Amino acid sequence: MKFKNMIKYLMSALLVVALFACTEDFESINDNTKSAKEVHPKYLLPTAQSIAMNHYFNCDVNDIVTGVLCQHFSQPSYADESNYNFRDGMLDRNIGEFYMALANLKEIRSYVDDSDDAVFSQEEKQGWNLIVTTLETFCFQNITDVNGPAIYSKGFDLVGDPTPSYDSQQDIYVDLMEKLSASITGVTNLDVDMKLGDQDIVFHGDISMWRKFANSMLLRLAMRVSDVDETLSRRYFAMAVDPANGGVITSNDENALFTYHDSPSANSFFENVLDGWTPGVVASNTMYDIMASTADPRISMFFGGPWYYEGLPYGETGTWWKFANINYDLIAFKNYKNNGYWYGGGPEDLPGIFIDFAEVEFFLAEAAVRGYADAGDAKTHYNNAIAASIQYYADFLEMEDVQDDIDAYLASDVVDLDQATSPEAKIERIGREKWVALFLQGGEAWAEARRLDTPQFNVPPGKTVADIPMRLKFSSREWVINDANVQAAAALLNGGEDSYTARLWWDIK
Repeated sequence: MKFKNMIKYLMSALLVVALFACTEDFESINDNTKSAKEVHPKYLLPTAQSIAMNHYFNCDVNDIVTGVLCQHFSQPSYADESNYNFRDGMLDRNIGEFYMALANLKEIRSYVDDSDDAVFSQEEKQGWNLIVTTLETFCFQNITDVNGPAIYSKGFDLVGDPTPSYDSQQDIYVDLMEKLSASITGVTNLDVDMKLGDQDIVFHGDISMWRKFANSMLLRLAMRVSDVDETLSRRYFAMAVDPANGGVITSNDENALFTYHDSPSANSFFENVLDGWTPGVVASNTMYDIMASTADPRISMFFGGPWYYEGLPYGETGTWWKFANINYDLIAFKNYKNNGYWYGGGPEDLPGIFIDFAEVEFFLAEAAVRGYADAGDAKTHYNNAIAASIQYYADFLEMEDVQDDIDAYLASDVVDLDQATSPEAKIERIGREKWVALFLQGGEAWAEARRLDTPQFNVPPGKTVADIPMRLKFSSREWVINDANVQAAAALLNGGEDSYTARLWWDIK
């Protein structure tokens, strides 16, 4: 046995020597020869877009909880998040998926920036900068609007800096607006051929549309800070709406959408159902009761159910089929058959929305009420926003002409903007209607509900209004790995500690 072991040892040693002798680069023996050393940006772009949207457009509370926190939905079975009991894994994944998208965007930026003009012309580089910066803005905005302080300027160098510091939300917003506006004005040729085609799932390389997307995101950021820094808000609002810079989205045809197809490229709802998951949410009584009280024509577009049509009281549990479900003509669903689940049907291709015409028009309506220059007429923008939201879902559901429904809804006393007799009342009405229109856009709906303090949220049993979360805490993983910097980040929050009820920088009311 000893002799045999010696032979094995010698053979192994000779093999190692032979391997070393056959290569001049010792470290190369660790290379994965089946893995690409470099990936062209056009192949990384759909990955970044899909990671970001698959996470954002999702109601799986194990990963993202904003659809529940904005009270569009209640949880019939496990109402932990509705009662503000947040699992640590969710706290980590809620922002982690956005950072995964950002890592891909960083690779794109590095590849393009390091390439000479023979690979990408200066006009192509400008186009790439616009695309990447716009998507980075979307991801970082969602991260900071959930946590507040975030790893931003010091991120993505974990080799050189494994414990990066956090930037304040104020610094993040200011820097995002500066970089986004620079990328918008830095484009010199809107007709540049980006050679992207279907690899750009949003606009297929159309830089003129990406500029409208970017301006609309700049508008979002500008209005988000309107209460805390009006001067900053007005400056970037003016840049966003300036026709010389390309302007904002002006119709549903220009919505910044992530287009889904048949499985396995379907939206998250459909794919989760195929993986054996039944959406763990139903309509909340907050959402359903508000829509019912205004006779909103979207209530039958958004919700349906096997037998019953009402919202589940927020924070309570109940049998899922006794409450309004998300409309099965919008998303996939499952039902019972022979004591087991069967896949019942539903569409695969409801798009994910980065930002749309309805949201843009609501921002313009609010800006007009606030007296911003070049904002236009508040009621016109407000009516356009509501009509765009109703029409968008009617078109997807292939409904016949809904103009009469739109007209009746806009004329009702509880919706008509003229019936609000003060600027504050008008903004409250704008905020409520925007919150409804942001259905299935939980992150944005939660942010706007906190900023505009409308609608009035319901309080779970045993809780008070003071318990309603204003942010999510940093995960325990962050605390363990990066304790000193997380502590410094918490000190930047109102109250100076990592609590759910600490208000964010832009949330001052």
